[in-house]
Amino acid sequence: VCINGDWIPMEHLQAAATVWFHTLEGGFWALDLDDGRFFVPLGGLPLAFQVEGLRVSFTGKVRTDLLSVQGPIIELISIQ
Repeated sequence: VCINGDWIPMEHLQAAATVWFHTLEGGFWALDLDDGRFFVPLGGLPLAFQVEGLRVSFTGKVRTDLLSVQGPIIELISIQ
């Protein structure tokens, strides 16, 4: 991603996670990884995966160029 003329690398992440609904700021769906990190899907989690406690595998790009009060954002490439 290019911001103000500087290139900022985006971490590609392939991982397993548990889907959880967090109640902060009106509520949002997040992917909680086994290592303790969690990510908020850019544009929201697809409806078919909005099941609390669901185990998923996903691939995505960590969007360090975007900020959210909910937490770090991930741009999902695939989820199953």
